[in-house]
Amino acid sequence: MNIFELLDRQIKRGSASLMLKPYATATGRILAEVAHRSDQAAELLKNKIEQTERSVEQCAEVLITYAEEHPTADCWTWDRLTLDNPAIRLVLDFYEIPSDWVFGVEGKAPTRSVDTVTAEIQLIQAQVKKVFYNAVIQIGTRLLEVKELVPHGEWTEYLENRLGYKPSTAQNYMRIAKEFGDSQVALDGTDPQTLFGALGYSQLLPLLSLPDEDRRELAQENDLEAMSSREIEELVRARKAAEEKTAQVERELAQVKAAEREAEDKAAQAQTKLEKAEKSKKAAKEREANALAAMRMAEQRADKLAEEHKFLQNQVKTLTEQAEQTPLTAEVVPSDAELARVRDEVRQEMTAALEQAEEKARQAEERLEKAKNPAAMRVNLLFESVQAQVEKLEAALAALSAEQPETGEKFHAAIHQYFSVR
Repeated sequence: MNIFELLDRQIKRGSASLMLKPYATATGRILAEVAHRSDQAAELLKNKIEQTERSVEQCAEVLITYAEEHPTADCWTWDRLTLDNPAIRLVLDFYEIPSDWVFGVEGKAPTRSVDTVTAEIQLIQAQVKKVFYNAVIQIGTRLLEVKELVPHGEWTEYLENRLGYKPSTAQNYMRIAKEFGDSQVALDGTDPQTLFGALGYSQLLPLLSLPDEDRRELAQENDLEAMSSREIEELVRARKAAEEKTAQVERELAQVKAAEREAEDKAAQAQTKLEKAEKSKKAAKEREANALAAMRMAEQRADKLAEEHKFLQNQVKTLTEQAEQTPLTAEVVPSDAELARVRDEVRQEMTAALEQAEEKARQAEERLEKAKNPAAMRVNLLFESVQAQVEKLEAALAALSAEQPETGEKFHAAIHQYFSVR
């Protein structure tokens, strides 16, 4: 980077302060002229100007201090490059530049060259751009203000007849004022004036479609001042396309992640269903095994009851045969009445034994029928168990009543109430 590019950068940085701006600009113009006149001075400036204590801003501070102390100093001007100009002497002394490098041994300015005049023109062009930039913002700001004052429906007529503006031009001025006129300093220390102050009207227009942060990044990454409005427009279009592509990729990535989450949720649901199915299958197998076991138990019980029923039937048959075949014997021949009585007693005993055997057979048949129904058999077994417990309870209650009548009566009432409610 040559000395003139370094100067231009530092002039822009120094112009961020309204008070420092004219002095920083003047310092830069003087140094540019000095560098054009002397290669030695240019080389010296290039080495010193990057130092913080030798920057254009620091030199401008010196000029401000001198101007405040000598408000009526003779020959105080930026344009006359002579040794009798206090501003010239201050700048040369600040950078320790020998005056003969610039003015020759006799202290007179050498003949002006094409490069010298060109440098001055370029500096003036830069200043014109900055003045135009500020003018556009000021006009846009006032257009925003006056738009609120003009009666409704008369805005276009006002622009064309009073100001000679087309509505589109006025709209662009107002947009530029809104987007670039706030002078807000970013975290990196830059403001719109520093970044965009050297741009022309046509260069600013393409930048209006970008957010402030994107505009600042674009200005820091590219030399917008050296680009045409068409090039800036293409740059903005490319940036938007890249951002849209990035956004599209992010959307697709979000969709992929959403699909992954959905697949994971479905997999988890399927796993849960599978586990439930396995548990149901296991429970079903257990129920089937229990049913088979109950069925085998019922079959065994039925077989046992069948055997018992058969045994009882045989016993009844045997007793019947014995009752019919058993002769009545006696050591003493009984009388007819005694013989009739004995016969009646034997018949009664045999009849009672027969009825008892038939009752057992009937009960065996009932148990056999119930054994064919496992559920009924289970209820019957429980009922028999309850009957046994009730008999034990009655026996215990009778014993208690015999020893402790009052306590027994209380228990008897409580038990009676319990079975009445049930």
